[in-house]
Amino acid sequence: MRQLMISLVLVSMASVGCLSSKDSKQREQVVLIRKAPGKQLLSIAKRERVGIWGPDGYVGYRTAGYWAALDGNGPTFVNPHFQDDSSDFRCIGTITIDTEHRKVTIQMRRVLSMPGEPERIQPHPANGTYSIETIRDARPEEAWF
Repeated sequence: MRQLMISLVLVSMASVGCLSSKDSKQREQVVLIRKAPGKQLLSIAKRERVGIWGPDGYVGYRTAGYWAALDGNGPTFVNPHFQDDSSDFRCIGTITIDTEHRKVTIQMRRVLSMPGEPERIQPHPANGTYSIETIRDARPEEAWF
């Protein structure tokens, strides 16, 4: 019985290892979209770890999408309109764009408190420095916030 349990543990560890291969490492796709002079959109798609087991079985990762409306000339945008993956959150912080090196640094925080309560915040999961994959002009269907 003990050998059977050890075998089951080893098999499940190996299968989780296969599901968590290098293909499932965190990946990002960041696009800077020029809408008009002083108006840009930043699209961030980021693969985030959400756990191992959920109501539907193995979960592991999900792809979250974020949008920021950058109004002004930058390079640092303070408290930009930031569309979170759940629109229930209000976000504050800074986004800094370095177009010369095709980098963006996101330092945002989610405001968890309700109006009138003492402010409670947490770091945003999109925080970090990313390579900008594409810089392009906006398409007609890409509306400003």
